Amino acid sequence: MVYPTTQEMQAQDAYAAAQQQAQEQARAAEEGRRKNIEILRRMFLSLGADAITVANSTHDGELAEAKALAAGEWSRLLDLEAQVVREEANLNARPRRRPAAPSDKMLAREVIERMDEEYEADTKHRRESLAQEKALAVATRKDLESYIVKSKR
Repeated sequence: MVYPTTQEMQAQDAYAAAQQQAQEQARAAEEGRRKNIEILRRMFLSLGADAITVANSTHDGELAEAKALAAGEWSRLLDLEAQVVREEANLNARPRRRPAAPSDKMLAREVIERMDEEYEADTKHRRESLAQEKALAVATRKDLESYIVKSKR
């Protein structure tokens, strides 16, 4: 009788571990697939009887393009909202008055006053720009959410 070597036993253990890991990944993928199917099923049920029309449609290319366009619009909205949050944080962290610089001692008072005015004008412009971006984000979200069909549950 021939007994396996230590290397052969380690190789068998590694193979068994890899197989077990592959099985676990397959189970997780199948569970994720089932959850996705349930979410999509509910989405199509929200169409009502139009779900039959969509299912019998030969417009798979158009459906895929529409899905990509819708995802792109939501992605742009989420990016815009994140941008607003970042800019708001930056603006709130910005000092109300222009911070004094070491070179201010060497500049004329008129120059410093002009620099202070420019700083305040820049801050005002940033606040106005942020307000416009916020309004755009709110309007875009309202528009996109108007397409959402509320389920009758």
